[in-house]
Amino acid sequence: MTTNSGTHSRRRPGGRWRKLVPIAGLTAALVLAVLAAASQATFRGKNGRILFAAQAGKFEQLFTVRPDGGGRRQITRFTDSAGGSLSHWSPDGARIVFTRRWNPDGPNAREQIYVANADGSNLRPIDLPGVEPIQPTWFPDGRRILFLDLASKPTFKIVNADGSGLRTAGMPSFGDSACVFGDGKRVAVLRPRSPGNDEVLAIFVVRLDTKRVKRITPWGSYTGTIDCSPDGTRVVFGKPAFGPPTSANVFTVRTDGTRSRQLTHSKGGTVNNNPNSWSPDGKKIVFTSNRGGRADRVLFVMNADGSEVRQLTRGAARFASWGTNR
Repeated sequence: MTTNSGTHSRRRPGGRWRKLVPIAGLTAALVLAVLAAASQATFRGKNGRILFAAQAGKFEQLFTVRPDGGGRRQITRFTDSAGGSLSHWSPDGARIVFTRRWNPDGPNAREQIYVANADGSNLRPIDLPGVEPIQPTWFPDGRRILFLDLASKPTFKIVNADGSGLRTAGMPSFGDSACVFGDGKRVAVLRPRSPGNDEVLAIFVVRLDTKRVKRITPWGSYTGTIDCSPDGTRVVFGKPAFGPPTSANVFTVRTDGTRSRQLTHSKGGTVNNNPNSWSPDGKKIVFTSNRGGRADRVLFVMNADGSEVRQLTRGAARFASWGTNR
């Protein structure tokens, strides 16, 4: 699989690639083809703070910021690990779930899911022996967490937020960036056409109650990040994979596969855009981009129709999740 400069990839059991993309020192060379996959789930409510990951010294940490770009707060301060990958607000905005990574580039790499209060306090791990968990995201009840287990064949599993009740989700194996809709019965997920090959993907909607699986986008190249709209009617995604030669742009599509809309219109492969999260009111989208001649990618916010784009952060940032916490 093609990976970008500055990206660390390791083959996982079952032929799956794990992508570990450092924030520090991002350059234009970084914006090559890569799947910066992240699970997402945005639930209805009033727009609150935006959670994101950014480099802080040696390690990546978690921060929050107001939707106007002010009031930036650092909420994790790990000294031995990267504490901020793939983080998400709980539906009530009171807690966060994220992946903590140790030694990501070495032979003893490991990851663990953590849950914490919105300000980073009451931090506790979810201990899952024999499990390699990544991409945690909440169910709308705020009690269950969906994640991808890489221990053998990549399998989506569910666990209670207190670490109990581990079970399989009943979804097809292999996939990226799963998001749970507000009804708690449907999940959107990027799946490869051939297991272990992320060059050709499509978005599927899976019903957890009936196990029905429906493809809603054509097979092709994607940036690797999707999010479910709070009203349950649309999915935001990016395609194609980061250029050059072609720029990645942000799109939305209805959950039945109709009425696809292109929201950003970069060309030429130099500028690339990647969606991160809907706003809780469903009227805006936060995304990353290196537009404006930037060497790295920062957070931007736009209306859900692609209008009124504005920059949110100054420095490199990723994995944004928009919650209701204020």
